[in-house]
Amino acid sequence: MNFLKKKKEEKKKPEPIYKANGKIVLVSFDGLNPLDFPYHTGLTVENIGEQPRLLSFDGRMYINQDMDTADGLVVLFEILVRESQYTLDKWKKDNKRRFANVTFSNLNEVIQGENERACALTYMLIPDEIARRKVEKAYYSQK
Repeated sequence: MNFLKKKKEEKKKPEPIYKANGKIVLVSFDGLNPLDFPYHTGLTVENIGEQPRLLSFDGRMYINQDMDTADGLVVLFEILVRESQYTLDKWKKDNKRRFANVTFSNLNEVIQGENERACALTYMLIPDEIARRKVEKAYYSQK
């Protein structure tokens, strides 16, 4: 009678979406191995799904597609990936004073207007893009 039981339908995970020539990966974090992300301390299988973005050992930026802000982060990282190091450094320097007191947790309270919020968020993501480039360069230079 076992053959009459229906097989449980396995929940299919969505396939990763690669952006900016594979430098940005939009994927569900459930099931990812925390050991693939050595630049983030304290990651476990239980808490990896709470992270909005993770930097892998090869310089890819993983964005958690299960978060509401995933699409916006991908767009901003796509902008940053295309820019030169000189431009990133200039943006960071020019906006240091402008967004001095802004953090990810108080962004909505401190900054009014969507354009200003996007500028502030882009400013806060510049160090992540610079770190991503350094890791990517180190990974590919050792081969």
